[in-house]
Amino acid sequence: MVTELTGAEAQPDNELLDDIDAAERLPAEIEPATLRKYFTLTRGDLDEVERFRGPANKLAFSVQLCTLRWRGHFLPDTRQVPAVVLEVLAPQLGLLPMPITDYPRDEKTRWTHVERIRRHLGFVASIQARTASPSLILHRLGSYARQHSVHQALNEIGRVDRTIHILRTIDEEEYRRRQGRELNKGEAAHDLSRFLFFGKHGELRGRSFDDQFRSFSCLGVLHNAVVAWNIIHIGKLVDQLRAEGHAIDDATLALTTPLMHKHLNPFGRYHFDLARMRQSIDGSR
Repeated sequence: MVTELTGAEAQPDNELLDDIDAAERLPAEIEPATLRKYFTLTRGDLDEVERFRGPANKLAFSVQLCTLRWRGHFLPDTRQVPAVVLEVLAPQLGLLPMPITDYPRDEKTRWTHVERIRRHLGFVASIQARTASPSLILHRLGSYARQHSVHQALNEIGRVDRTIHILRTIDEEEYRRRQGRELNKGEAAHDLSRFLFFGKHGELRGRSFDDQFRSFSCLGVLHNAVVAWNIIHIGKLVDQLRAEGHAIDDATLALTTPLMHKHLNPFGRYHFDLARMRQSIDGSR
């Protein structure tokens, strides 16, 4: 048996559908601050837009891009985009504001635009959230057909940083001293590894990657064990000296390193009982 709903009973469902439909559309009135924040296209956004042809495609792509950035979803229908949004985006593209009535021309175009927006915003988000490695970002930027504006900006920033570094190195003595201390730390770490890796003259004889990986893994464990042992005993010695009345300030303690190895004997200790060895030799005659 099918029960027919009256108009009063069906009204809540209609209101719910209207609310869902309204949530997927852009509001008719948008604050100017929101427009400036979410509907201002960056240089990277403009590079993406320029990949498409036709003013309608460019404007609609920009609308979908900014909507996803602001609301977190795509617009199912671009025919109801508020005029204020079109008036903000169109001049940035060198276009006149126009209604987007015939977008998209087919479903393939729509999904192509959606996928490009997702990849573009995902790349930007990975930079902002620092979830992608610098090498991956530079590789991605360098793979564009023409040099990406963000890639150019990073290159310029790198030149600025290098220039600042060179000038500070020339002008500031403390800056040079700090560089020297950091370099000494690295050299001390390499020196400890070379000291521990004395077998086979410190050369890797295994040709397979697994053999080399095991060798370096064991070296890392042994290296960390030495550092941990040194830290523990340095702390005990400092506590003992301070208990005896010696003044050891933190500035002096900062000059110590747990990478020392002169107190280590990598060859081990061997004890030979010469008297017993002579008795064995005499008894065998």
